[in-house]
Amino acid sequence: MRTILHLLLCLGLFAIVGCPTGDDDDSAGSDDDDTADDDDSAAAADCGTFCTDLFATCTGANEQFGGDIVRCENDCPGWPLGVAGDTAGDSFACRDYHLGAAAGDPALHCPHAGGQAVCVP
Repeated sequence: MRTILHLLLCLGLFAIVGCPTGDDDDSAGSDDDDTADDDDSAAAADCGTFCTDLFATCTGANEQFGGDIVRCENDCPGWPLGVAGDTAGDSFACRDYHLGAAAGDPALHCPHAGGQAVCVP
């Protein structure tokens, strides 16, 4: 219903002021300036999930970031993204790969997920 009202409004006002685009209509090929903001929030959400999962998986002797999840959340957006499946190098993809592997062997993979040994800056 909202789309129909928006269309009718646009048809009536187009000749006078042009048709505004809504934030909720980011169709493919759009050159809207707010797409970067959408990408930033997606990256932040990925970091939040990563850090939450890291602290749930890597506990006790395997804990990372000195036990400070806020430090993880603050550092994460600065990591290069890398390529999904990266197993080495300074990237979010490397840390994420090793976080998945940490479920089976936390002593080996938690340090890598935390940015040590293999996923080093």
